[in-house]
Formats: sequence, C-alpha cells, structure tokens
Amino acid sequence: MPHVLWPRFLGVRLVSVGFRLYRPLIFALYCLPLNRVRRKYGLPRLGSNLSRMFTDGDYTLYADVPELVPTYDRSANHQYLGPVLWSPAVELPEWWDSLPTDRPIVYATLGTSGGRSLLQVVLDALADQPVTVIAATADRSDLTNVPANAFIADYLPGEEAAARASVVVCNGGSLSTQQAFVAGVPVIGVAANLDQHLNMEAIERAGAGVLLRTEWLNAQRVAAAVQDALRNPDYRQGARRLAEAYGRDFAGLPEHIESGLGLSAEIMPAKARTA
Repeated sequence: MPHVLWPRFLGVRLVSVGFRLYRPLIFALYCLPLNRVRRKYGLPRLGSNLSRMFTDGDYTLYADVPELVPTYDRSANHQYLGPVLWSPAVELPEWWDSLPTDRPIVYATLGTSGGRSLLQVVLDALADQPVTVIAATADRSDLTNVPANAFIADYLPGEEAAARASVVVCNGGSLSTQQAFVAGVPVIGVAANLDQHLNMEAIERAGAGVLLRTEWLNAQRVAAAVQDALRNPDYRQGARRLAEAYGRDFAGLPEHIESGLGLSAEIMPAKARTA
C-alpha cells in the first residue's frame, strides 16, 4: 500500500484491507490509457490486469535477481538481467577524502520522489548519533539545518558512496538499494510509492533492511532503525547474501533475445557481458 493519509488514523492493517478491495478498480483505471491507444491503432485490448500491462512485450527483462524477487512459470521471453547500476558523473565534493574514520558512515539519499522535507528528518535523527552522515539532496531537499556530523552534496556517485557506508538510508527504490547490496550494505528504506514498498517488502523478507513508512516517519524511528542495522549482524549478513547474488555470473539473455534487442556492451551489465 503506497503513502496515503488514512493509516495515520486507522492503522496500516485496517487500511490495507480496504486497499485490497479497491485496488482492482484503481489498477483498471491505470490500464485505460494504453488500452485506448491500442484501440486507436487496431490492436486488441490488454484488459485490466496491471501486471500484464507492464509486462506485455516481445521481451520482458527484470532488472533484479530471483534470490530477491522470485518468479514462477516464467515464459521464455521473460529474463533476469541482474542489477542495472547507474550513478551521475559528478565531481567529488571537497570533503570526500577528509571524512572522519573513527565512526560508521551512513549514506543518505532520498532521490527525486517523496517529500522534500524527509532528508531533514533523517539528518536530525542522526545528528546526535555516533555516525558520520554523507547525504545527496538530488538538488531538491529543503534543508534548514545541517548537523555537524553531516556532509552534504547535491549529487554523489551512489555506488562509491554506498561502498563507503555501513548503512544506506534511501527511498527504498530498486536503483539505490541495488547500489547498497552490490557493496553488501544493509538498507533503511523510507518508502512512499507502491514500487518502493514492494521492493522494501522483498528486502525485509531477505533480512537485508528495514522499511519505514513515510506517513509515520520521525527522528526517533529513523535513529532506532539505523542503530538496529548497525548493531544487528543479521542485516549485514542478509545484505552480503544479496551481494553474492548480484555478483554472480548471470547466464545472460538467450541469444535470440539479445540479438533482437541489439544490446550493446555499453548498456549491458558487466556480469552479463562477461557471462
């Protein structure tokens, strides 16, 4: 269930029941635009199944691993790619090589979706904690106070930042969490959107992170989650299991799919290229 107002008053469990009841109608509405376009060009409707809408194509490629998000009875044209990693090409900030080394580093980035004030909540939560925070604002957070233990930049190379960290605090989306798990680092996911919740629920099942709902986010919850991730070795072990899954040699795509896509070495994941 994505970020909505009602759980604040009625609780997640009760609202989830209602969400399951009206979700088919909402998803059917999401399907209308593509069905309208298909009808315009003489193509058959895809119905009101949102999963089919998202995966209808000659080839469907999952930027994920089956160890985290398993699938069953997949068609031959549905294949796993493994993680698709990307970081902005930016200059490193001046403080990058002079960070304190006497305490754990927490990498915080909430991306370009969600509330603009959420990063401030995270910084406030960790201001008095024995950690060093490196944070990327994505040039959109309205920070009113930067604690003494926080180092801020508009953008950071996510893979390198995650590799330096002991915990990653992000919005729970697949891109940021994949950067963390490639480095074997557990995740605190401050999730709002449906896809972020789905991703973080899988990560919690894998024992590699903690989901925090944005409706109830406060400094106490963030601080407790980060301290738990730092102190409980199970989270690190879960993240390392995913690192092993992400680092394995994927068999790659079947030759007929790869040739049909025309994927180049520049966009294929490194492990897929070497398989």
